[in-house]
Amino acid sequence: MLTTCDIHGKGNYIGDIKRHRLDSIIKKLPRCYAGYGKGKCAYCAYETGVKTGYEKAIKELKSDLDTMKLNKVIYDELSSKQQETFLYHKAASVLADYGFNCIALSDDWHGADCLAYHKDDGRILKIQLKGRMTIAKKYIDKDVHLCFPVDSVWHLVLHDQLLCIVEETTPSTLETKSWIEGGEYSWRDPSKVFRQRLSQYALGPA
Repeated sequence: MLTTCDIHGKGNYIGDIKRHRLDSIIKKLPRCYAGYGKGKCAYCAYETGVKTGYEKAIKELKSDLDTMKLNKVIYDELSSKQQETFLYHKAASVLADYGFNCIALSDDWHGADCLAYHKDDGRILKIQLKGRMTIAKKYIDKDVHLCFPVDSVWHLVLHDQLLCIVEETTPSTLETKSWIEGGEYSWRDPSKVFRQRLSQYALGPA
């Protein structure tokens, strides 16, 4: 911990250092001999030519700045709740470009993770966020929109409309065990035909 002598310790000099104003503060201080040669007070050290304290102050300041380095998260390493929060903020940012304000819901409400209302026309969309394109029986006739990324692009489409596209392009999907018994089916890598049909629902980069 950086310390100051009895004279300089009376002011908020530590706070000034953290506000990145060390040089300007030190140069305005009167000469102080209280900590001369001891290297304990950064201000005394600077005024008397002893660099130890000054260098220590700079080192601690740099250390504080280093702790602010941020690292991007890896989606697959997040917990399910963290993934849900991650998707919400990503999708909400893109929807904001289209005039929607999103409100996160603490639990699924009629199949929705969040609500999005438009600033002009008052539309309110019930949105279910997904990490990949998904259809599920529990969303049928619920007027729920799905928001999911495909090829690093967010897409927003009414679930029942997506189900119609599935029936037209890949009807065999509705004959799979996942759909018949599990009531849900998802795609990590949709077909080229499917991607072309989805293009009209693209929003922006994920």
